[in-house]
Amino acid sequence: MKFRCHETGSVMLEYLLVLAIAVPFLMFWLTIFEPGVGYTDQGMLFMEFFQRILTGISLPIP
Repeated sequence: MKFRCHETGSVMLEYLLVLAIAVPFLMFWLTIFEPGVGYTDQGMLFMEFFQRILTGISLPIP
């Protein structure tokens, strides 16, 4: 069984993939950062967690 591919179908699939990646990323960004206000409460918790991870990675183990 062969699938017939059309150029318009592949372009539509590309748009859907880009939207499927971009929309969750933008929604996540807006939950941690509000334009004009700054970081939200959840955003500050996320940033503190991320900073702890970076500090743990960057410090040498004695």
